[in-house]
Amino acid sequence: LWPDTSDKENVNEQSQTFVIETYGKRLLFTGDIGKSSEESILNYFDIGKVDILKVAHHGSKNSSLKAFIENVSPEYAVISCGKNNHYGHPSPETIETLKENGCIIFETSKMGAIEVKLR
Repeated sequence: LWPDTSDKENVNEQSQTFVIETYGKRLLFTGDIGKSSEESILNYFDIGKVDILKVAHHGSKNSSLKAFIENVSPEYAVISCGKNNHYGHPSPETIETLKENGCIIFETSKMGAIEVKLR
């Protein structure tokens, strides 16, 4: 799905973003993209509902646009971030957006490594 080639200044916005469909499930991986890339993806692609979302940019306040989360409507959200990181990831705003959309949230900062098994 992403990146496009227009924003070469911001390395995070050049993160690989893709959907994997396997075992009847849809997984969306968003790398470190921010809200501007999420908005562009919404404009260019009809992703639709996914089962699992790897939340963008460690759950920072600069990602997880409400409209993006509503559009992909994940059942599960996985946030990869370090425990007690100095960035404060994940942001309370991102957690709230995910909860408002009924996501079950898994955070590496609280749980350590997260293993997903699809059957």
